[in-house]
Amino acid sequence: MASPINFNQFLEKEKLKSNGSNFTDWFRHVRIFLSGGNLQFVLDAPLGDPPAEDESDEVKAVYATRKTRYSQVQCAILCSLESDLQKRFEHHDPHELMNELKAIFETHAAVECYEASKHFFSCMMEEGSSVSEHMLAMTGHAKKLSDLGIVIPNRLGINRVLQSLPPSYKNFVMNYNMQNMNKELPELFGMLKAAEIEIKKEHQVLMVNKTTSFKKQGKSKGKFKKGGKKAATPPMKPKNGPKPDAECYYCKEKGHWKRNCSKYLADLKSGLVKKKKEDNNDEDPATYEEAMMSPDSNKWQEAMKSEMGSIKLGKLEAVHGGEVFNRIEYIAASEASSEAVWMKRFIVELGVVPSALDPLIIYCDNMGAIANAQEPRSHKRLKHIKLRYHSIREYIEDGEVKICKVHTDLNVADPLTKALPRAKHDQHQNAMGVRYITM
Repeated sequence: MASPINFNQFLEKEKLKSNGSNFTDWFRHVRIFLSGGNLQFVLDAPLGDPPAEDESDEVKAVYATRKTRYSQVQCAILCSLESDLQKRFEHHDPHELMNELKAIFETHAAVECYEASKHFFSCMMEEGSSVSEHMLAMTGHAKKLSDLGIVIPNRLGINRVLQSLPPSYKNFVMNYNMQNMNKELPELFGMLKAAEIEIKKEHQVLMVNKTTSFKKQGKSKGKFKKGGKKAATPPMKPKNGPKPDAECYYCKEKGHWKRNCSKYLADLKSGLVKKKKEDNNDEDPATYEEAMMSPDSNKWQEAMKSEMGSIKLGKLEAVHGGEVFNRIEYIAASEASSEAVWMKRFIVELGVVPSALDPLIIYCDNMGAIANAQEPRSHKRLKHIKLRYHSIREYIEDGEVKICKVHTDLNVADPLTKALPRAKHDQHQNAMGVRYITM
């Protein structure tokens, strides 16, 4: 037996308008309502002729029950129509009524199908917008087409979503196609959410690199306030003078330096001595051998120890933390690009291919290394790297190499630096071109 119809639940929905503008939504509500009462057969076939007089009582009872269900559905559908449509279809059975409504308002459904397909195939995600909002819009258009009887295959839906992404996701799309992934839409949505977080981090790193200036900062000029008055500059802190035990290199007395020595200044004024650039003392040794042969060799040894200690400390501070990894990744990318360019030129010279105009793509998961490779200038952070490793900049400038960001989980170059389950292992294996050979 079919369950009774809950008219209140159905009548709460919007009625079918006389112009049929909401026919698609209304028809979907009718289908859902009848499915809940196991009455969808009413729309699929007419009631039929009544049984003959000589039929059995069982056949007559089945027909009476079927006629009751048809009458219930007819009343429900008529109550969901506006008054003009109610008057027109008052004496139609539900099957005939629904067929005529489809014939009248089918053009509206075609227009809705056209609009939904247009939105689905033209929807593009704006740069910097939310992936969640974009995916909700895409799935909404696909659901609209599905309600209209057009089911989009999973592969086509995945390709359309990838095509709608902005340029910042081009590395994600390239990695997805390179590893020949076959995901469902929910899985792709999760991957896009993870990629969105990484892309936002990369954008912040690039903004910092673009605003970094390597020019020396000159002395700032005095700024004027409103009213024409010059802003007061804070007084400079007085420099510390010589210590009491400091020895003058000119007169060998203690308590002052050579530049403040009265005897040195008097001799300089009279012309007995000449001033060197930056007051370099002639008695200062120029080489290590002269320092060791000097009577004050112990003093020079202590000075050299102090200087070497400060250099070592400064060097450690310069290469600490992430800069070490940036340098390692930069060198690795440079070596990989050199080998790839050599192999490309070698294959072209062999005549295997007539030409190779497209740039070679080098994948790197370190944004610092990518920024250094694309930076044409040299600065203090790269002074410890040998010049031969900067060849990657020339390759990029000449268009032979293109360096792209790849997520660490998708980087096949370092498979043992992360968790490697079976699925990830198979993806890396396919990306590297490793195949099983059956003998």
